[in-house]
Amino acid sequence: MRIFFRLMASLALLATTLTSAASAADTAGGKMKSVMPQMEKFLSIPEADRSLVWMVYRVKSRSQDGSDVKAWYTMNGETKYLNLNKYGELVDLPDLQTYRANPIVETNVPKKDAVLSLRARPKIDMSTTFQVSTLQTSMEQADKVGRRLAGMFGFMRPSVKGYYFELPKDTEVKIIGKDGSVTPVETTVLNPLFSYVEFDKKDLSSLETIRFSQPPEFAKYKF
Repeated sequence: MRIFFRLMASLALLATTLTSAASAADTAGGKMKSVMPQMEKFLSIPEADRSLVWMVYRVKSRSQDGSDVKAWYTMNGETKYLNLNKYGELVDLPDLQTYRANPIVETNVPKKDAVLSLRARPKIDMSTTFQVSTLQTSMEQADKVGRRLAGMFGFMRPSVKGYYFELPKDTEVKIIGKDGSVTPVETTVLNPLFSYVEFDKKDLSSLETIRFSQPPEFAKYKF
């Protein structure tokens, strides 16, 4: 399971257990605080220190496509659907008032097929040009957020080691050095539709910009 920090694996597994056990129906569900551990602690960090980090909660189904996954909660007689992307990832966190009220989150995913995960992603727009300075700041913020969430065990948390970009097939990638040099970068075929490219943290220090011929599908940190 790819989660925010390896130290938090037990939290994600616990949340999955609670999710499966808490629902009276055949579908997975559970109290919001169990389904979304650490959210309030994350939001307590000043926004300026987490502006480039996205805390991702994902509801994954072993039997359904991510775009078919739905999740919702009911408060004061009103049902509200959570905004999930095509991977089943929560795009917008609920407000703190709702979180503290701790309503039951329901899904359309069968209990036996549900997996809940928690991870960090760079909160950066997918475009054709990435400023390396922004990528570096995002990594620094992810490491600091990790220390805050890990608390006394912060020394055990893995640090961010770079980036993984998943790309539409045939996307061309070029890196622009601080000296103005332009160098093509080879991508690796992932499947008939997508390829990917990775950048190590140590290699970014000499770069100014990374350019793609079309925007990446998504980016994630390497740990």
